[in-house]
Amino acid sequence: MKKILVFTAALAFAVSAQQAERPKLVIGIVVDQMRYDYIYRFWDLFGDGGFKELVNNGYNCTSTHYTYVPTFTAPGHTSIFTGTTPWMHGIIGNNWFERETNKPVYCAEDKTVTAVGGTPANGEFSPRRLLVNSIADEMKISNSFHSKVIGVAIKERSSILPAGRSADAAYWLDRATGKWITSTYYRTDLPAWVNNYNNLKRADELLSKKWELSFPIEKYSMCGPDDSKFEGLFKGEEKPIFPHDLPTIKSLMGDYELIPSTPMGDIMTAEFAIEAIKGENLGKGEFTDILTLSFSPPDYVGHRYGPQSVELADCYVKLDKDLKLLFDFLKSHFPKGDYVLFLSADHGVAEIPGFLRQNHIDCGLIDFSAYTKAANAALNNHFNAGTDSNFVINAQNYQFYFNYDLMKKYKTTSEEMVEIIKPELMKFTEIRDVVPSSSLDEASNSADPVRKKFFFGYHKKRGGDCWIDFVPAWLLGFGNTGTSHGSPFEYDSHVPLIFYGMGVNKGENNSAVEIIDIAPTIANYLKIMAPNGSFGKVIQGVFKK
Repeated sequence: MKKILVFTAALAFAVSAQQAERPKLVIGIVVDQMRYDYIYRFWDLFGDGGFKELVNNGYNCTSTHYTYVPTFTAPGHTSIFTGTTPWMHGIIGNNWFERETNKPVYCAEDKTVTAVGGTPANGEFSPRRLLVNSIADEMKISNSFHSKVIGVAIKERSSILPAGRSADAAYWLDRATGKWITSTYYRTDLPAWVNNYNNLKRADELLSKKWELSFPIEKYSMCGPDDSKFEGLFKGEEKPIFPHDLPTIKSLMGDYELIPSTPMGDIMTAEFAIEAIKGENLGKGEFTDILTLSFSPPDYVGHRYGPQSVELADCYVKLDKDLKLLFDFLKSHFPKGDYVLFLSADHGVAEIPGFLRQNHIDCGLIDFSAYTKAANAALNNHFNAGTDSNFVINAQNYQFYFNYDLMKKYKTTSEEMVEIIKPELMKFTEIRDVVPSSSLDEASNSADPVRKKFFFGYHKKRGGDCWIDFVPAWLLGFGNTGTSHGSPFEYDSHVPLIFYGMGVNKGENNSAVEIIDIAPTIANYLKIMAPNGSFGKVIQGVFKK
């Protein structure tokens, strides 16, 4: 009997010791639309305790890339936390064309659920379209769902998809009310800590002040002029210059869209994340908990003003302070330092085309309406189908979706249709190639690196019938101001990746790293299984042995 008791006690001690070696909390931070170079470009504007704390005391993977197309928000967030690409996880864009319903669908839409705590339509979201597990799901599976998982982001897709299908909750901003909400997929009421934060009416408080520069304009010497014709305007503005009169703009817009469109949203995100850690007692239980956290405003600011703008630089200066607020809280709340985090981005961004052209660099805007028109004209002419037949019924994520009814009627194939439209589409300066999706299996072994990215961004049940391949610096755009992302090229694919906290080595890794390597690296450190669809590798050197 004594031997059994001794063995049982030893086993319990061993299990307890194993758990003690793991962090109590993992935080995955994503900065929406953060290019790799921004850390160094804005370095002299940063204070201590934010980005500099990560670089100086963390493990910096300086050559981290996305290896698929398209580089958009939903697939980016999903790939980080699942360790796989759209080829497997199924989130092939923010939106895609659904054959079953014959209409475009949104990556997180779910009409079977409704809002909890907000406008009903603003809560019709869930992770049901996600086809694989996230690292958060695997954490919960590893201990029979005792771990807690919370997702936080202003964008609902950026909160929902990283947290996986079994999260305790995901919270996002209701832009009609300025309050944090969730959906009935997760729960039927808001916890007290969420209501308490919402009752502070921080959105109203933050939008009652102008957006002022953090420093004198002279300190932003790495930026272009504040008054640039290539930058967008808020409603009521005549020039895109500081200060931005947020109270007046809000009165004209009538809702809380200014929160995600300005650094005020980053403040609310950091504050709400801290309240989530406290309110849910994250990191205070027996097992490791996970918080997925995304800062959405840099994407909105980047789209409107572009990489050369003073607004974007100031957005990062303010984000740096928000990160310091979060990191200082973690140090005080976890005095043993038993937490680990990483910071990365869901994609980068291109320079504003007008800015490049002004400096003699060739670029332009991609126009899928023109390509669709040209393709339909070529196909109508070839099959003598008249002028009103739409052989191309949708264009999403650099892909054409063909009309299967017309294909059947004219006894043709997608491969033949690509051969028909390719000569016409290749007349556009910006188009590099037109590729049938059926050829992508061969592309996985192709010497063409872009073709490989098509392969890993394509899902056979959700993707289109052919891909349009473009030259660099041409981007999906909506006018003469602002910029966008989505391409396979350096400016969209190269993002930061820094690990920090318990067990993390200080150092730098200049070797090639793929974004899908993050989840298996964290899983390996936590001694749990990598996500079920993961095919990333463990990044060597991140954690102490």
